[in-house]
Amino acid sequence: MSQRTSYAFIRYGLLVVLGAAALIICVPAEAGYGPGGGGGGGGEVETTGNNLSYPVVLVGGATLSLREPPTGFDYSLLGTYWYGWIDGTTLEQLACDPLTSGCPPPGVELSRIYLQKDPLSVWQAAHMDSAAPVTAAYLDWSDNLESTVWSSSSVVRVETVPFAVATGALGFQMWWASGKGVDEVWGARAPDADPAVPYSYPFSPNYATVYSTNAWLTLQKLEAGGGSQSAPPDTSGYVWNPAAHKWDNVAGQTTRVEPYTAEINVSGKAIYGFNWNVKRQVMTTGETKDGWWRLTFSTSANTIVFDGNTVDTPPDTLPLAEYMFRPQFDYTNNLTYIDIFLKAAKGGGSSRR
Repeated sequence: MSQRTSYAFIRYGLLVVLGAAALIICVPAEAGYGPGGGGGGGGEVETTGNNLSYPVVLVGGATLSLREPPTGFDYSLLGTYWYGWIDGTTLEQLACDPLTSGCPPPGVELSRIYLQKDPLSVWQAAHMDSAAPVTAAYLDWSDNLESTVWSSSSVVRVETVPFAVATGALGFQMWWASGKGVDEVWGARAPDADPAVPYSYPFSPNYATVYSTNAWLTLQKLEAGGGSQSAPPDTSGYVWNPAAHKWDNVAGQTTRVEPYTAEINVSGKAIYGFNWNVKRQVMTTGETKDGWWRLTFSTSANTIVFDGNTVDTPPDTLPLAEYMFRPQFDYTNNLTYIDIFLKAAKGGGSSRR
């Protein structure tokens, strides 16, 4: 049966470097241990969101709804956990539900993986305020945009994640437990040890995601018709219009500009996310949904800065070995975009609406 336990991670003052700016985070330097307990617990609760596991920089007064641990704690782990271990041959991270037969396997060094969305387990990574614009060292567009040809009837998940240098900012090591997509389950790694043992998996990625409420996602059809995936349109004459948050001189007329907001995903990162329901996308008369589209990420007042050193991969993974669509940066206009091709839906031809 899953057990409950708790740990308290002692806090320290941290020096965090954000591009060219530096700020001090002052936090209490003491913490106690929370009460232990028995029994299972957990489960999905409508009001229980994801815990912040990866550091985040909040720019220009931006705020996120964060789960708050008990006073004096950086975390309190009292909910359901799975067992996790590292395969000695493949070095793969593995996990299993202790309520299932054969879990855990014998002869492995176990950790506990405390599950997200459990109301009894609360943790919170470093979150820092910055009044000045923040330079992104890395920018990650979601892999599904780079490696998949979606159709004109798809619901496309769009995610964009800027990362800034944040030396010493602390987070929580997260492990995947089960599922895929909307069914994914992740959790915070902790030792399989007595509650009196201090937390032993401190995690300092030296980066933080960046969130500004001045961000925009622009979706533009580049040609009226479906075109061809092998023949992208000529985009050399496009001119960025910062007031309208769109590209001018584009042959296609369908343009959609959305305020781009952040959420804390199941792995605990604050990321920009948008569900693009292409099937319901309203098109300019005479234009098809299939064909080339440009997705652009920009910020008003340049609150997130892309300079010549910004790289289009996340800091903690290797670049894709192969991709179909490659993100680009426009350093002059301080933005990033990715051009993708949508194929016609099966049996429906080129869809219009």
